[in-house]
Amino acid sequence: MNVTFHRAMEDVIGLGIERILTSGGKHSAYDAMGAISDLVQKSDGRIVIMAGAGIDAHNVRAIVSQTGVQEIHVRNAVSTIRQVGQRTGALFTAPLSVVHPAAVRNLLAIIQFAK
Repeated sequence: MNVTFHRAMEDVIGLGIERILTSGGKHSAYDAMGAISDLVQKSDGRIVIMAGAGIDAHNVRAIVSQTGVQEIHVRNAVSTIRQVGQRTGALFTAPLSVVHPAAVRNLLAIIQFAK
């Protein structure tokens, strides 16, 4: 099973963890490109640094090219959260994340161009 950690590096490298998800300490990975780039350099290939938070079609090219990350985490850029109506017998309603294939293809095309 693959495991992804959020905001930890030296503590987990020796434990067989494969990647760390990080926003670089900011609300947006774009605003923390310097910190994320430093993490990528410090990781020295020992662990994958995955950038996440606020990544979209407008900033993904810069984030990938300027930080050196090989993996990103996106949600809002490719999906919409919708409330699901309560069904008969349901105890609660839960939000539904709807992925938009065209948005995924667009993001992938931008990333491929950045490499």
